[in-house]
Amino acid sequence: MGCSSGALAREFKKLNLHAHYIGIELDEGYANLAKRYCDKVYQSNIENMDEALWDTLSQADCWIFGNTLEHFQNPWAVLKRYGP
Repeated sequence: MGCSSGALAREFKKLNLHAHYIGIELDEGYANLAKRYCDKVYQSNIENMDEALWDTLSQADCWIFGNTLEHFQNPWAVLKRYGP
């Protein structure tokens, strides 16, 4: 969440060569930059994503909220979607 320009994806994939890294970024410019390093990038507002996209992403093994939670209107509602 909040993959920005993809710098974290780049570094993560250096250490985990077989990782499938999906980025979600609100800003279109950053989302386009992140496509260089992420396997897939969705340009979307996580708080308003449709259920179909949530379902697609729900199988992820790990979620990284990079400098994002403090910007959400309701971060607890977003985090609740990932809980048991």
